[in-house]
Amino acid sequence: MLNLQVNFSCAWLLLLIVPAVLLTLLPYFKLSKKFRKTRNRISSVVLHLTALVLCIFVLSGMTFDYEVHNSENELVLVVDASYSTAEEKQAKDDFVRSVIEMTNTDVYSLGIVTFGLKPVCAVPLTDDLRNAFNLYQNSLQPDVTATDISSALVFARDMLTHPESAKIVLLSDGVETDGKASSVVKSIVAEGTRIDSVLCGSLSGEDEVQALSVGLPDSNILRGEQFEITLSVASSRKGETPVTVTLFDNGEECQSVSASVREGVQDIAIPHSLEEEGLHALRFRVDADADAVSQNNELYSYMYLNLFDKVLIVESSEGISQEICALLEGYEVTTVRPDESSLPKTLDELCAFDEVILNNIANSDLPEGFDEILNRYVYEAGGGLFTVGGSEGGDSEKAHAYNREDMAGTLLQRMLPVEAIDYTPPLGMMIVIDVSGSMSSGTDVGTVQKIDAAKNAAVSMVRDYTCLNERDYCGVMTLSDDYTEDASLLPMTRQDEIIEAIYGVEKGGGTLFTPAVNHAGMALRALYTSGRIEKMHVVMITDGGAADYEDYVSRVEHFNSLGVTYSFIAIKATSASMEQLNEAAKVGGGKAYNADATDLTGVLKDDIRIPEIKEVEFREFVPNINPDSYYATVISQEEMPALYGFYGTKKKDDAELVLSGEYNVPVYAQWKYGNGTVGSFMCDLDGTWSADFLSAEGKGSEFLLSVINKLFPTEDIRPKNLDVVLREENYTTQISIYPKIELKEGESVEVLLENMTSSDASAQLTAPLAEEKYSRATLFAAEAGVYRITVQKKGADNAPSGNPCVVYKTFSYSEEFNLLASDTDGAEVMEAIAVSGNGKYELLSEKDAVTVFQGFKETLEKSFDPRFLFIITALCLFLLDIAARKFKWKWPHELIRERREKLRDANDSSNRNEARKK
Repeated sequence: MLNLQVNFSCAWLLLLIVPAVLLTLLPYFKLSKKFRKTRNRISSVVLHLTALVLCIFVLSGMTFDYEVHNSENELVLVVDASYSTAEEKQAKDDFVRSVIEMTNTDVYSLGIVTFGLKPVCAVPLTDDLRNAFNLYQNSLQPDVTATDISSALVFARDMLTHPESAKIVLLSDGVETDGKASSVVKSIVAEGTRIDSVLCGSLSGEDEVQALSVGLPDSNILRGEQFEITLSVASSRKGETPVTVTLFDNGEECQSVSASVREGVQDIAIPHSLEEEGLHALRFRVDADADAVSQNNELYSYMYLNLFDKVLIVESSEGISQEICALLEGYEVTTVRPDESSLPKTLDELCAFDEVILNNIANSDLPEGFDEILNRYVYEAGGGLFTVGGSEGGDSEKAHAYNREDMAGTLLQRMLPVEAIDYTPPLGMMIVIDVSGSMSSGTDVGTVQKIDAAKNAAVSMVRDYTCLNERDYCGVMTLSDDYTEDASLLPMTRQDEIIEAIYGVEKGGGTLFTPAVNHAGMALRALYTSGRIEKMHVVMITDGGAADYEDYVSRVEHFNSLGVTYSFIAIKATSASMEQLNEAAKVGGGKAYNADATDLTGVLKDDIRIPEIKEVEFREFVPNINPDSYYATVISQEEMPALYGFYGTKKKDDAELVLSGEYNVPVYAQWKYGNGTVGSFMCDLDGTWSADFLSAEGKGSEFLLSVINKLFPTEDIRPKNLDVVLREENYTTQISIYPKIELKEGESVEVLLENMTSSDASAQLTAPLAEEKYSRATLFAAEAGVYRITVQKKGADNAPSGNPCVVYKTFSYSEEFNLLASDTDGAEVMEAIAVSGNGKYELLSEKDAVTVFQGFKETLEKSFDPRFLFIITALCLFLLDIAARKFKWKWPHELIRERREKLRDANDSSNRNEARKK
């Protein structure tokens, strides 16, 4: 018992003791001594006075308050033993030792849990800590290849017997590979347990080379086709590090590439080709000298070589697909018109084909709902779509398949890599404003200065969508004695910045054109080289000629030879100045204008407007092949045959431009649309404009066949009666199963697992349960490799029902070894745990073990209320008082004395009697 205190809720009532004593003693002392000193009188006064005092204590609310040791305090240390914290082992051990030494076993019970993938009880919850540290050091080590903080916290919680007076101290680097601590913290706190977090250091990743990811082609790969696989490799080393990347295909070494990697992430290209149909399990090994961690140097991936041959051609009129059918000799080709009943009406019917070719099909030709089925066929199922152009009813001047009015706002338009819309080629324009002193003079319209008129006209042009649209780029410069770039060439999506730069133009000094002409030309050429614009134009707004006429004209002529055009717009210039500007515009491929403030804006807009691309362009031309495209290996620019027309469209931003015409107008473009690929050929394939292209002697037919083959799916899209979705979390993969039709009574789902890279590898598969309607299964795979998961629906007779769903999963190494590319911020995780756990977050390097015990109640406050006892005692004393006054009685010692005297008298009498007898 500690800190005993006597407390009164109404202490002032203790003053009643004074009158109580007086009222008791005054009558007593008024008695004569003869009656006052009797045994009964004295006893009565004492009993009476004691009963009164006890009653006063009861009235004043007397309590006894004290403290006792709290033996229910419980502390559990949860220590991260995973691989990523290995460098901090000594610091962690020192911390654990300090906590053990500071633990007061009268007050605390202590337990220690170590964890990696799974938790291990190193020291059970106990108050006998004499051998605790040895138990901790010699305990069974957990699996250190992963970190599951959530399971460790749950394990610690289950050890507690008094969670309301317990604390869990988590010692970790906060790197979670499995589970989420945030999902269990709240439930632990709800029981009254607090959680402190102590952040220790993680592996630094110094001198580390790590294989990060594999980049595979996203289109169908043909047998024997040469393609590149990119392996992303990260390095933490300064300078260059020589590495060797080895590729194994189905266990056989097939490629070895040497490269040098610098600090950061780099992609290494590995050439490869597939010859055998079926699965190709790919293993990539990165070898580097003195690599700190070897567990993250291998990656697994896979590819599947499918031979597709089922093609559906939907043609606008019978017979126009003869040339395409001739190209596809040996394939299973089905030709149908959109109004025929044999046209597929459901997604499953359409998925019986590997690719759909729309030959001169307008959106209006498609039956109601077919566009939605086609969209799902490509986007969800991964089927291929190839669209071909054509004219309206033999009228070569009117498009049918890529008719802009027909395609506007349709789902089919959304699917294609091109847009059939009115547009102009992307323009890069540099506005150069003369800010020399003469531009400060007024115009003939009011008092407006020339420079202000120039700025207002430039702003009006920039705001006009018919002049510049979202694909165009615009920059702002000024010229005087030198040039100033007020705004670099910016996309028109940043129109506000361009306008702000124009309004920010200020007056300058002299008039020299050469520096501005030169810089504007170089800036436009740089943007053109990047492929973002197709037309380069400079507009110079001035009020006359310049002193460096010959120099700037030669530079204008030079840049015009590189495709840059120059126009000069003068404000009330003299005849002599206009002669110079006309000559400069002539060699610059542009025009020269002499305007006043009233028509300056109109002149400026008219100068930059580019004619729109026509819906139908009927002329002979040779398409340009994109040299970076795969198809450049099929046909070279020199081998490219001519076309005699095309349908004008606009390439979408994410599409790949393969064949193009003037201003990079698309002739053939393709893109990845969801899980499938869509290609659009902006010409016919019935021989009208494409006779040379389809010629057997030319390479055009070979190009078209390659196009059709590349649009095939990357995997089998045949309809299945269930879908499977994998959710991977390091070692664990959740397999969600979604039957397309609800399972009937007696039907079931079977999940089979096979490691395709090692027959000896083990993995744990938790089969789907009937009570969960076979909706999910769980795979635990800790060994690297490629796994095939087969999900088969079974009928009531346990026989397979429908096509099985086969998915593949790869596992390379635990996230524990992902040292250079982890997106987990351990400090944030640990701080969040402490905040949610109503505890403290500290660094191990700054943590004092004594703070672990902060927040505990080492003693429990107790209180004893004696009032009922005092009341009972007072009643008893009151009764004794009455008895003492009414009855004669003796003290115990008097009774004992009398008893002894009686015994002595009896003995004496007995002795006398015996003496008489003698």
